[in-house]
Amino acid sequence: MRWLGVLLMVTFCITVLQAQQPDDSSARLQAVEQMRAGLEQHNVQIMLAAFDDRTMPNYAQFREQLRAYFQQNESFRARTRVLGTETSGESASSLVEIELEAQPVGGNGPVTRKSGQLRVDLVRAGNGWKIRELTPRSFFQ
Repeated sequence: MRWLGVLLMVTFCITVLQAQQPDDSSARLQAVEQMRAGLEQHNVQIMLAAFDDRTMPNYAQFREQLRAYFQQNESFRARTRVLGTETSGESASSLVEIELEAQPVGGNGPVTRKSGQLRVDLVRAGNGWKIRELTPRSFFQ
Protein backbone atom coordinates (compact mmCIF):
# COMPACT_ATOMS: atom_id res chain seq x y z
CA MET A 1 0.00 0.00 0.00
CA ARG A 2 2.87 2.34 0.78
CA TRP A 3 4.37 1.85 -2.71
CA LEU A 4 1.05 2.95 -4.21
CA GLY A 5 1.33 6.26 -2.33
CA VAL A 6 4.91 6.69 -3.54
CA LEU A 7 3.86 5.89 -7.12
CA LEU A 8 1.04 8.44 -6.97
CA MET A 9 3.39 11.08 -5.55
CA VAL A 10 5.99 10.46 -8.31
CA THR A 11 3.28 10.64 -10.98
CA PHE A 12 2.01 13.90 -9.49
CA CYS A 13 5.54 15.42 -9.43
CA ILE A 14 6.18 14.45 -13.06
CA THR A 15 2.85 16.00 -14.10
CA VAL A 16 3.66 19.24 -12.27
CA LEU A 17 7.16 19.42 -13.82
CA GLN A 18 5.78 18.84 -17.32
CA ALA A 19 3.19 21.57 -16.80
CA GLN A 20 5.91 24.01 -15.71
CA GLN A 21 8.11 23.40 -18.77
CA PRO A 22 7.06 25.36 -21.84
CA ASP A 23 5.84 23.38 -24.78
CA ASP A 24 8.78 23.26 -27.20
CA SER A 25 6.51 23.69 -30.22
CA SER A 26 5.10 26.92 -28.78
CA ALA A 27 8.66 28.10 -28.06
CA ARG A 28 9.51 27.62 -31.75
CA LEU A 29 6.41 29.55 -32.77
CA GLN A 30 7.46 32.49 -30.60
CA ALA A 31 10.15 33.41 -33.14
CA VAL A 32 7.52 33.58 -35.92
CA GLU A 33 5.22 35.56 -33.63
CA GLN A 34 8.03 37.99 -32.79
CA MET A 35 8.68 38.51 -36.51
CA ARG A 36 4.96 39.29 -37.04
CA ALA A 37 4.83 41.57 -34.00
CA GLY A 38 7.84 43.54 -35.26
CA LEU A 39 6.04 44.10 -38.54
CA GLU A 40 2.75 45.18 -36.96
CA GLN A 41 4.48 47.47 -34.44
CA HIS A 42 6.59 48.86 -37.29
CA ASN A 43 9.69 48.12 -35.23
CA VAL A 44 12.54 46.63 -37.23
CA GLN A 45 14.54 45.95 -34.04
CA ILE A 46 11.78 43.72 -32.64
CA MET A 47 11.59 41.86 -35.94
CA LEU A 48 15.37 41.46 -36.19
CA ALA A 49 15.51 40.12 -32.61
CA ALA A 50 13.70 37.00 -33.90
CA PHE A 51 16.73 36.19 -36.09
CA ASP A 52 20.05 34.63 -35.07
CA ASP A 53 22.64 37.14 -36.23
CA ARG A 54 25.46 34.69 -35.47
CA THR A 55 24.32 31.78 -37.65
CA MET A 56 22.17 33.42 -40.34
CA PRO A 57 24.04 33.60 -43.66
CA ASN A 58 24.41 37.19 -44.91
CA TYR A 59 22.64 38.57 -41.84
CA ALA A 60 24.00 42.11 -42.36
CA GLN A 61 22.60 42.21 -45.89
CA PHE A 62 19.21 40.93 -44.67
CA ARG A 63 19.20 43.51 -41.85
CA GLU A 64 19.75 46.33 -44.35
CA GLN A 65 17.06 44.91 -46.65
CA LEU A 66 14.56 44.95 -43.77
CA ARG A 67 15.55 48.47 -42.72
CA ALA A 68 14.97 49.71 -46.27
CA TYR A 69 11.59 47.92 -46.39
CA PHE A 70 10.54 49.55 -43.11
CA GLN A 71 11.67 52.98 -44.36
CA GLN A 72 9.55 52.61 -47.51
CA ASN A 73 6.41 51.68 -45.56
CA GLU A 74 4.87 53.43 -42.59
CA SER A 75 2.71 50.57 -41.36
CA PHE A 76 2.10 46.86 -41.80
CA ARG A 77 -0.70 44.43 -41.10
CA ALA A 78 0.42 40.83 -40.99
CA ARG A 79 -1.16 37.45 -40.47
CA THR A 80 0.89 34.29 -40.12
CA ARG A 81 -0.09 30.66 -39.82
CA VAL A 82 2.36 27.82 -39.30
CA LEU A 83 1.42 25.01 -41.66
CA GLY A 84 3.86 22.47 -40.32
CA THR A 85 7.12 22.03 -38.43
CA GLU A 86 9.83 19.40 -38.49
CA THR A 87 12.34 19.21 -35.65
CA SER A 88 15.72 17.54 -35.62
CA GLY A 89 17.63 17.97 -32.37
CA GLU A 90 18.77 21.59 -32.05
CA SER A 91 17.19 22.77 -35.30
CA ALA A 92 13.72 22.95 -36.80
CA SER A 93 12.08 23.98 -40.03
CA SER A 94 8.59 25.47 -40.40
CA LEU A 95 6.43 26.30 -43.37
CA VAL A 96 4.64 29.58 -42.63
CA GLU A 97 1.77 31.05 -44.59
CA ILE A 98 1.90 34.85 -44.49
CA GLU A 99 -0.41 37.64 -45.60
CA LEU A 100 1.03 41.14 -45.47
CA GLU A 101 -0.37 44.60 -46.16
CA ALA A 102 2.10 47.49 -46.38
CA GLN A 103 1.10 51.17 -46.39
CA PRO A 104 3.71 53.30 -48.20
CA VAL A 105 5.24 56.25 -46.33
CA GLY A 106 3.11 59.37 -46.51
CA GLY A 107 0.20 57.45 -47.93
CA ASN A 108 1.81 57.81 -51.37
CA GLY A 109 0.43 55.00 -53.45
CA PRO A 110 -1.89 52.14 -52.79
CA VAL A 111 -1.55 49.61 -50.01
CA THR A 112 0.59 46.71 -51.18
CA ARG A 113 -0.82 43.26 -50.44
CA LYS A 114 1.30 40.13 -50.53
CA SER A 115 0.69 36.55 -49.58
CA GLY A 116 2.85 33.49 -49.79
CA GLN A 117 4.69 30.80 -47.94
CA LEU A 118 7.96 31.23 -46.12
CA ARG A 119 10.32 28.47 -45.11
CA VAL A 120 11.63 29.36 -41.67
CA ASP A 121 14.67 27.46 -40.41
CA LEU A 122 15.16 27.74 -36.66
CA VAL A 123 17.99 27.00 -34.26
CA ARG A 124 18.03 26.74 -30.48
CA ALA A 125 19.28 29.92 -28.85
CA GLY A 126 19.48 29.85 -25.06
CA ASN A 127 16.08 28.85 -23.70
CA GLY A 128 14.25 29.57 -26.94
CA TRP A 129 14.54 29.47 -30.71
CA LYS A 130 15.72 32.00 -33.28
CA ILE A 131 15.32 32.12 -37.03
CA ARG A 132 18.50 31.03 -38.81
CA GLU A 133 17.15 31.35 -42.35
CA LEU A 134 14.04 32.62 -44.06
CA THR A 135 13.25 31.93 -47.71
CA PRO A 136 12.41 33.61 -49.90
CA ARG A 137 14.01 36.70 -48.41
CA SER A 138 12.68 38.68 -51.35
CA PHE A 139 9.22 38.58 -49.72
CA PHE A 140 10.33 41.62 -47.71
CA GLN A 141 11.21 43.91 -50.63
